[in-house]
Amino acid sequence: MMNENKSVKNFQAKTLANAGRHPVLPFIMPLEEHTASVCCKELLRIVPGKRAVLLSEWGERQVIAKVFFRPFRFRQHIRQELEGVQALKKAGISTPDLLYEGTAENSSVGVLLFEYVHPAVDLIKFCGRSDNQNERDDVLRRLMRLLAGMHERGLIQNDLHLKNFLLKGQTIYCIDGASVSADRSGRSVRIPDSLNNLASLLCLMDFQDRSLVRDLFAAYAEARQWRKIDPLFGQLKHCIERKLKHRMKKKGRKVFRNTSELICRKSFFRVVLCRRVKYSPGMAAFLDNPDHVLEEASSRMIKSGHSSTVARLEIDDMDLVVKRYNIKGFRHGVRRSVKNTRAANSWKNAWMLSMLGIATPAPVALVECRFGPFRGRSYFICEYVDGPCVIDFFSRADFNGKQSVARQITDLFKNLRRAKISHGDMKGTNILVKDQKPVLVDLDAMRVHWNSRHFISACEKDKDRFLKNWLNTPDVIRLFDDLQSLETTS
Repeated sequence: MMNENKSVKNFQAKTLANAGRHPVLPFIMPLEEHTASVCCKELLRIVPGKRAVLLSEWGERQVIAKVFFRPFRFRQHIRQELEGVQALKKAGISTPDLLYEGTAENSSVGVLLFEYVHPAVDLIKFCGRSDNQNERDDVLRRLMRLLAGMHERGLIQNDLHLKNFLLKGQTIYCIDGASVSADRSGRSVRIPDSLNNLASLLCLMDFQDRSLVRDLFAAYAEARQWRKIDPLFGQLKHCIERKLKHRMKKKGRKVFRNTSELICRKSFFRVVLCRRVKYSPGMAAFLDNPDHVLEEASSRMIKSGHSSTVARLEIDDMDLVVKRYNIKGFRHGVRRSVKNTRAANSWKNAWMLSMLGIATPAPVALVECRFGPFRGRSYFICEYVDGPCVIDFFSRADFNGKQSVARQITDLFKNLRRAKISHGDMKGTNILVKDQKPVLVDLDAMRVHWNSRHFISACEKDKDRFLKNWLNTPDVIRLFDDLQSLETTS
């Protein structure tokens, strides 16, 4: 049983619907025509004004409560969820048992109660925590076989990502029935649709380990008894590239609005974005007046230039770097006022690289000074990374350390090229080395290319600019032979 020492409030549908991202918990929710009420204790997920998922108690039992509070639409959401759960059960796919379907008493709020699968972990957390690569790969292969079974029985998980699968012991559970669709005729999913669905899951793994993607597809193909998989794997790679492009565009829009991960504050004079977990009282005060704090931090100034000012700050035990992009004069201000600020570029690009698994300092906040639609001075705040730049690293590391980092930097270039990304200023000081791994910084000139000709030219410039760092150190430049021969299309 959960801790009972908090005061428990009565449930009100209107209060829950208007609570935004922070409903008051815990609360009691009486169920229609049912003796036992539900005590909702912990918020797991919420879509403001629409639905919430809560860890709850129902009698003596812990359950997962899905509460739908969008007027006139909740019955449709419940029907979708029920159809998905029933299809999974019929196909023999493990999914949490449905324990109750109905509404809250005297309200227009839909309620579904599911079995609480415990102890369990979603697969994205499992893959992040697992130190055993063989164990991780084995679980992912079992997931591929599960997906093959779903596709063979005509089922598609339309929101296919690792968070929608739970691991308990040796069993993988598929959750979020509302996203599962079934072919009413019972026919297996067509090959093109199967590959397109798999690409949704594999498009980000492709950056981490291409050999793993091939291995996982082989496990899937074997489960579906496909024989000639090389042509199919070629089709899958095209689907992965298309899905990745879509996800990058979607991510580029999402990081500029209010979400479960980000706080967004917009006014006529300012735009402020900050990660919710970092939005402390000290951070809020800093974002209100960043210049005041920068002036106090002169002793920890990293760079004080005409175009930008960079300082290292400590705010509420957070070790941060703030980069202020200055306006150099009237003409410069007029030109910049109608363009995206360089801080906004850094913000978006940092999130993009993080999504792709490419190491860069974690973005924390963004501030733009505005006058209506016109932009002025801007600030990008990220976590501080303690490590030398590659120039300093290669001047004093041993041969094995240099060789390892050089190989990883070559892989970094390959991954940027796969995503059709150019950095724009690939000098040695813009790659740091932390724990023997390269970390890419200074992202305001980075861009994603949709035009192949511009992409090839920009990538060659990146490579040439990076290799220029080592023209006078032939022992180092020899470590980058693979980079020098790297084709732009690789």
